[in-house]
Amino acid sequence: MSKNLLAMIALVIVVGAVYLWMQANRSFNWAARYAHDGDEPFDCEIFDSIASATMPKGYTFWQESFDSLMHVPGKKSLLIINNTWAGDSTAFLRLDSCVRAGCKVLWVLENNAMWLGEKYSLNASYDYADVDTLAKSLKGQLPLDTLEWVGSNPVTTTINQGLFSSWFRWGYDRRFKVTAWVSSSSLWEKLDQSRNLLGEDTDIAAIGEVVDAMENDTIGAEEYEEKRDKYGDIFDNLSYDNADLWKSYLHTGQLRMPIALAGKVGKGWYYVSSTPRFFTNYGALDPRISKFLNRQLAQLADYPTYRIDKKLLESERQYSSNNNDFTMSPLSYMLSRPPLRWALFTLLAAVILFMLFTARRRQRVIPVLPPLTNRNLEFVRLLGTIYFRRHDNLDLLRKKYTYFKDDVRRRLMMDLDDEKNERQNARILAQRASLDEEEVAELLSSLRGLAKLNDGDISAITLKDYINRIENISKHL
Repeated sequence: MSKNLLAMIALVIVVGAVYLWMQANRSFNWAARYAHDGDEPFDCEIFDSIASATMPKGYTFWQESFDSLMHVPGKKSLLIINNTWAGDSTAFLRLDSCVRAGCKVLWVLENNAMWLGEKYSLNASYDYADVDTLAKSLKGQLPLDTLEWVGSNPVTTTINQGLFSSWFRWGYDRRFKVTAWVSSSSLWEKLDQSRNLLGEDTDIAAIGEVVDAMENDTIGAEEYEEKRDKYGDIFDNLSYDNADLWKSYLHTGQLRMPIALAGKVGKGWYYVSSTPRFFTNYGALDPRISKFLNRQLAQLADYPTYRIDKKLLESERQYSSNNNDFTMSPLSYMLSRPPLRWALFTLLAAVILFMLFTARRRQRVIPVLPPLTNRNLEFVRLLGTIYFRRHDNLDLLRKKYTYFKDDVRRRLMMDLDDEKNERQNARILAQRASLDEEEVAELLSSLRGLAKLNDGDISAITLKDYINRIENISKHL
């Protein structure tokens, strides 16, 4: 078998493999990474690009140090997605002071943020976002969840189950108000499970007393212990998450849980949301979610917006020092390590020596370049020869008339194809060219008629006559 045949077979196999690979369905990674440059459903490449194009004061994914962001002058809005920040109280205090000075911060939580819980009692329930549940919902096997935005410009929309990360538990700081609620069949299922666990004969009033006692905001320590002794079984079987459901059901008469809060702290605002999967490529492209997403981003639109990635905050903690130096630049880090410092000095010395030895002038032969040849005349002669051999005089006249119409339109803003204003156009051209109006009108009418002909031809003498008359008008415009 010849080598050429083997090469052709190999080429066909490669092309076939590439085609099959391109036709295969792409498998998506449904992990919630919130990566700035990721194109998976729960990454943020599309979301960040849309936000950059639509936020009126600007939108930036901040990739420099957190300390440098805090030194950006003026008021600003900060967006923090997927933050389970559990360390470095200094960084949180700097954010808190920034808010009190008039900035805005939107926390989009995957789960609890310890400092928000300690400072403002903003605690979220467990994480129950589930890709399998989302897949069943997309197939129509589950009912939709309902979102209700009650802030400015209210809106109600439905979304697929499996997208929610959590809801906020009751008992948060009184400075915070609910801006969005979620109501879902899954909430009723959890409430029914809790009712079955407590027993069907359990008194609803007793559950209400236990819920108030678990929240511990309306009773003292002694009364709490009394209720603990009285309703021990209910205390043992009622979790804090189920207590939140019962509190919503008993106190509001309906079952819905807060998923977005807003609170004014000092001169600025904290906005907290438990919908991180909305701030992704999936959420930005879903028209139902985008309605809700626009309301949340509109809260930050007054100032330039900066998105802070969770990894940036983690790196700040990793390289923080005792003197509250939040970050160490790469150069500072290298100079702080003796091996890296001497390696850097050696590299600089090598660069300097290389520059010294290569900076000497070198004589090089300068080639003699011939002057560029003007080929325009040859091009014109070529085109002229082609048209001369075709002897298509009518086509030449059509092209000349087209150029003439474009020239008149550009200079006088007149459309010679407008038959309704034919007399007016002829009068204007005659005045500009100092010619007889009837002669110009007859010329335009003849040219328009010849341009519409599909068959036939004209003589070279007639062609030259029309071109001379057109040029006589053009040179006087």
